[in-house]
Amino acid sequence: MTPTDEKQLRLLSRLHSAAAALVSVIPLFGAGYGTIRLSIALDRVPNLPPTASQAFGWAPPAIGLFFILLGVATMGANLLAAQALRNRTHRTLCLFTAVANLTQFPLGTLLGAFTFIVLGRPAVRAAFEAKHEATGADGAVFPSSPTPSGG
Repeated sequence: MTPTDEKQLRLLSRLHSAAAALVSVIPLFGAGYGTIRLSIALDRVPNLPPTASQAFGWAPPAIGLFFILLGVATMGANLLAAQALRNRTHRTLCLFTAVANLTQFPLGTLLGAFTFIVLGRPAVRAAFEAKHEATGADGAVFPSSPTPSGG
């Protein structure tokens, strides 16, 4: 890998961490929206016409819960991708996270496209594959010498 590739992978790692921080706002909005709509659904809001809570039922609180789960999942994926980019492991996870980021216009779209460009380079792909061959399925590095089996 060239020094430019190394520098861009470090930058991608930082940008994925920053994206996780930006996405962490989504669950807060989902929680606020879900709380307000839940209080309306349970008729806890004074001076509200009785038909307002019956119009949509439990769909608005469910939408709030959906945004909480979506935000937490996206935030976690970005954090995992940032770590994977630092360690040069789990290239597929990084690519799936890039796809998820593409939907977050405009910053996420730029991050996702840049991630695809960098991870698509043959030298970067080879670095990830070399790291994958040197590690086991659980990510632990194989010992250089066999360990004695006790027993």
